[in-house]
Amino acid sequence: MKIQFLYLPFVLLLLNSCKQEDPKVSSLVNYQGDETYSVIFGNTTVGHLKTQTFGDTIQVDYDYKNNGRGPTMKETIILNIDGFPVQWNITGNSTFGNAIDEHYTLNGTNASWTDATGSDSITVDNALWYVNQSGSPYSAILTARSLLKSSDYSANVLPAGRLQIKEMEKTTIKVDSTTLDLTTYAISGADLNPSYFISDSNQRLFAVISPSFVIVRKGFEVKEKELRAYAEKYSTERFETLQKKYAHNYGKKVRISNVRIFDPNTLSLTAL
Repeated sequence: MKIQFLYLPFVLLLLNSCKQEDPKVSSLVNYQGDETYSVIFGNTTVGHLKTQTFGDTIQVDYDYKNNGRGPTMKETIILNIDGFPVQWNITGNSTFGNAIDEHYTLNGTNASWTDATGSDSITVDNALWYVNQSGSPYSAILTARSLLKSSDYSANVLPAGRLQIKEMEKTTIKVDSTTLDLTTYAISGADLNPSYFISDSNQRLFAVISPSFVIVRKGFEVKEKELRAYAEKYSTERFETLQKKYAHNYGKKVRISNVRIFDPNTLSLTAL
């Protein structure tokens, strides 16, 4: 009996060494399933954005036609456990009918991509977000989840540059018996103007908003005008801030020297 107890510590040590590590959880574990959004221009639904998330993979179907023009595309996005893309394929046609065949791959430390301008690659120390050329607006919420984890709410991205996210305001929306707590955000750095979107309390995409159109979760289409008003307000406030910062009022006559004026009649510049 004593001999058996002598072996007990060794048995426990062996069992402990054989224990498997806990499986790493997908970054999308809380976002599995299907989502459907309506694309609305001027109170008219003109298309859809649909997503299907299974495991680490997101399938996106984006299609709308406004006055006969609009993109038709499909995306396959695969994220790593930290929520960064390791594979991204975008195919279809752009707003004006041009073929889309864009790809991004992260293989170890090698990031490579192909878009309408050609192909390129770079060695990276860690996974980064890729700013696509032709993808759907759904990537806003995926990028936002990473940016919100950053200490300064910004991050370097590929092919180049830096994105930053800013919380604009918190709000609520009610349709029938459903009330949602929402947060509006602005993401800047990819274009001259920020892009605006709204997420719910679970960091699921609720809407992509602009002054001219809205992509909103199915069932909330009646709030289209209200959602566009948010984008109009943010855009107006931004330009007012820029005007106050950069406009110069000299308070007197100003002469600018060494200027040549283009003469449209002669198609040439005047002398100094």
